[in-house]
Amino acid sequence: MTFISTPESSALFAASARCYILLVKHTTEDDSQKRYDLLWGLVSADIIGGPWTYGTKSVEMTEASVEVLAVVIPELGVASVRFLKACIAGELPPLVLLGVRPNFGS
Repeated sequence: MTFISTPESSALFAASARCYILLVKHTTEDDSQKRYDLLWGLVSADIIGGPWTYGTKSVEMTEASVEVLAVVIPELGVASVRFLKACIAGELPPLVLLGVRPNFGS
């Protein structure tokens, strides 16, 4: 999905990621290893391994991925601390250079 390059790609990515998060929440137990693995899979494969790796020319797709992070990080809970410490610090400068301004209120 992260390789689609149509005008609708970013909205489709954000909507499908939100649906995936809801599906994981409804089919796994709170604080279970399975929930963590599935949600971390979304972050590592579909955000870091997708828009952040291949979509750097698409501000919209990068913006959508940052907005999805705002939804998935609270679901990961304390397990996301390592991610935030290591990854966000490394990804923030390129995002700022792209002019990404996520809307965390949606």
